[in-house]
Amino acid sequence: MTQLTFKPVMNVIQQSQIIPTTLNRSKSVEIFFYNRVPKCASSTLLFLIRSLMEPNNFSFEDGPFNHYANSIYEETLLLQKLYGYTYYLRVVCALPFLYILPNIFRYKEARGFHSHTYFINFDQYGVDESIQPTLINMIRKPVSMQVSRIFWDYYLEHGQDPEKLKQNFNLTQCLIRNQYYCRFQATQLQICFFAGSGPPCSHVKIEDGEVNEVLQLAKYNVERHYAVVGLTERLNETLVLLEAYLPRFFRGISAIYKESDGIAINVRPFEAAASQLEQNLIRDHPMIRMELDFYDFVKQRFDKQFAYISGAYKTPLLMKI
Repeated sequence: MTQLTFKPVMNVIQQSQIIPTTLNRSKSVEIFFYNRVPKCASSTLLFLIRSLMEPNNFSFEDGPFNHYANSIYEETLLLQKLYGYTYYLRVVCALPFLYILPNIFRYKEARGFHSHTYFINFDQYGVDESIQPTLINMIRKPVSMQVSRIFWDYYLEHGQDPEKLKQNFNLTQCLIRNQYYCRFQATQLQICFFAGSGPPCSHVKIEDGEVNEVLQLAKYNVERHYAVVGLTERLNETLVLLEAYLPRFFRGISAIYKESDGIAINVRPFEAAASQLEQNLIRDHPMIRMELDFYDFVKQRFDKQFAYISGAYKTPLLMKI
């Protein structure tokens, strides 16, 4: 029986200076998991990954649900699909417990999985490190991501013609009046896809006193657990990194992207460019300031990794935690 407290050792993480490095966090087992952040070119990356299945001899599967997964129960469903465990989850004295019967690795062949899922701490589920998947993801400049998300949410509810939507929806007023589509909740942030499903990301709002905890935890998880976290704005370089750090799965991905003439899937014609005022209004929100800090950290790591494979670093930089 594994007790799931979902309370990380934050005193250690918060007191440490988490420095991005070039270390390759890929695992020995031939499984990778892409817990994809929405509105970050994930549809394009999915297309490219699927194009590699046959030449690189691996399978690539959807997660067990088609919505954002950010609960313990949903994580157990995903783990069941990954490993074939039988789960029994119940609450004892207000604490969740997970029974794993049996602890047998399900897959022998190479494969990947994807889902809009918050970071999963496999250690807390009793998954042996020898069979934990390699993690990858991609993020986007926070202001750009939020503009895309706001227009998409509005479109989903109103379903208007793209040109009519841009005429009818006033992003400036939405932001100034804190209207429904322009409220920044935890489920709408990139950072929670790396901090995990426990509090405070399981809440609607991340309180001021929780910002540093979420930020530090997300940085720690990126540096400790992810092989590559790419940048949407630098997709070409992201593909080069994936190919260098995980050649078993991503060998040839840059060539496929080039042959497709830089294909972009799910580009939204109804998205209007944000004015400088609108960008400033988004940037000044406390949650977005946290997102910007996190993005800068990931970008530093990305730059170091890319410099390393380009020959600027002769040996990997050691993790300072």
